[in-house]
Amino acid sequence: MNLVVKVKGVTFHERQPYFDQIDVGDKVMLIPQLNNDFDENAVMIVDQEGRDLGYVPMANSKQVKEMLLANTEYTATITAIVGGGELTWGARVMIETKE
Repeated sequence: MNLVVKVKGVTFHERQPYFDQIDVGDKVMLIPQLNNDFDENAVMIVDQEGRDLGYVPMANSKQVKEMLLANTEYTATITAIVGGGELTWGARVMIETKE
């Protein structure tokens, strides 16, 4: 799997300040949220410091969750940071499996 996703939910839960502390090329972790009321397939995107950046989009969350629950080796890397200044921060993440 090679998949680029736009991080969703970046404006909730005071996540915006975290985007000033990450860089393109940083590795992130993907964590399935097994008890998420909004999306039963929710996958959280967390930086190396453990900060919650947001979520994999719902359109891709089932596929990514299944990959994680199958213990498939992967890397997830920040490929773009967008916004800033007067705009809302956001990011794109490349998810690559090792298969």
